[in-house]
Amino acid sequence: MGEPVTTTATLDELREAVAGLSARMAELEAAAIADKPILTVEESARYLSISTKTIQRRISEGGLPHFRVGGDKGVRIERAELLRAARAGFPKLRAGRSRLHSRPHFPGSRTDPGRPKEKLPPATERA
Repeated sequence: MGEPVTTTATLDELREAVAGLSARMAELEAAAIADKPILTVEESARYLSISTKTIQRRISEGGLPHFRVGGDKGVRIERAELLRAARAGFPKLRAGRSRLHSRPHFPGSRTDPGRPKEKLPPATERA
């Protein structure tokens, strides 16, 4: 076995070196993504510096064109479409579900928000 490596670098110098390497790695990743015409959800989020959850939400709202490969899990986004949607502010193309009404509403059903509410007769008449 070799001798252990000793260094005279201080902790601050090591932190500075790690920060420099991290910054360089981020630059290289950004350059690699910038050259790809088709991106994954993770790459799209990294490219725009937003969370993957935001990308997934924009996809489900219809504000981000995408296509699937290899089943349900493989979502791909064209970089040109990603930039176009981001510049437009990710417009909603479909009405998203309200948090209060998480189930789909069918016209005329009990859960349809446009259906008039049924009024129950007073308790004295229900007996």
